[in-house]
Amino acid sequence: MDKIQKAEQGSIFQTANDKGLKTEEVLMDADVVMMVDQSTSMRGESQEGAQEAVKRLQNQFPGRVVLLEFATFANWKFDGKLTGPSGNTNLCDALEKCLELDDGEMKFFLVSDGAPNDVDGAYDLADHFISPINTVYVGPDMGRGMQVMNEIARLTKGDARGKLDPLLLGEHIVGLLKEA
Repeated sequence: MDKIQKAEQGSIFQTANDKGLKTEEVLMDADVVMMVDQSTSMRGESQEGAQEAVKRLQNQFPGRVVLLEFATFANWKFDGKLTGPSGNTNLCDALEKCLELDDGEMKFFLVSDGAPNDVDGAYDLADHFISPINTVYVGPDMGRGMQVMNEIARLTKGDARGKLDPLLLGEHIVGLLKEA
């Protein structure tokens, strides 16, 4: 019960609690997965923007958004709370977990500065997706990160909007969901 009381409004846990359902029942109706990079390089404005985007999405689409944070490991966050930046960028672990939910109908969003530990492994996993992965780049203006994010979107026929101000992240993803 403790976890549910501390969950963010609109999160999978909170929606289950509000509706008197099991978490698994709410998950069956979820249609959005938001993968959020929580590696050390995401400190500061990128982290703040990601947390605000998660809150906004969960509030606007309660019980529909499944949060997956990744750093050294990828973890489902049914309580809707990001734990904060630490560790390296194991995007492969995140993509492997998301492949289990890829049914051709799920909407995937990847928020990152695009610096995974294993770029080739990430490309290989992305190439196995049926559903598009829409990427949102929140890293520095220059560098390989944006190219990595664009390639993941291209491989999955997703949308890559390029660099985005982290504080506008929630507004951007809400717009993409309304288009879908």
